[in-house]
Amino acid sequence: MQRLRWRRMSLRLPETCRAKDLRLRTAMPLRGPMRLRKKLVCNARDRFNPCDPDRSHQTSFISFAGAMMQLQKIYSALAFLAVAGTSGCMSTPADLNLSLNRPTAQNKYVVKVHALADPIAINKMHAWEIQLKSPSGEPVPNARITVDGGMPQHLHGFPTQPKVTRELGDGRYLLEGMKFSMPGWWEIKLTIDSTIGTDKVTFNTLISQPATLARGGASAEKSF
Repeated sequence: MQRLRWRRMSLRLPETCRAKDLRLRTAMPLRGPMRLRKKLVCNARDRFNPCDPDRSHQTSFISFAGAMMQLQKIYSALAFLAVAGTSGCMSTPADLNLSLNRPTAQNKYVVKVHALADPIAINKMHAWEIQLKSPSGEPVPNARITVDGGMPQHLHGFPTQPKVTRELGDGRYLLEGMKFSMPGWWEIKLTIDSTIGTDKVTFNTLISQPATLARGGASAEKSF
């Protein structure tokens, strides 16, 4: 019987295989016909055959897709809880100034606002009137007024793009395109520019259900 010398050779495999778990064993006699026997030993702990590049890529893709689905579920749950907490748990600040007649931030103007609709219907377009005066009480004509605002507790603005459409005379301006999409605390922010200078003012108003101006809105309307 011929003695066989066993030689162990390493096989270079794709990166998807685990080279340390793979061995190529070749049996080769010293004389006579060459006989070749190959045995591929793979890691049996793998769920799929790690030596198959296609199956290995499939396993990685399935794991990645599953992780992304779990993250999406967690994000959706957190978003739902945030919205629920915002709408159900937040309360209006106790010291909120609800006056609709107030000076601007730098005291360049005195501004009054009131809604032309009574009561104010939620999700319904309506107009407001702005009265603009100087600190000495004189009406301010030819002013440029831009409008912004929204619900600070809900972190969203107006559902529309309200704007001052025309001047009514005697320092009065018509603000159209106002709409409140839900009850709660709303801010109306005005930026005023005229020959006197540029200044800003923010009004707070509470819209309740049924939609009416709460705590100070009605009295502010009577002051005009």
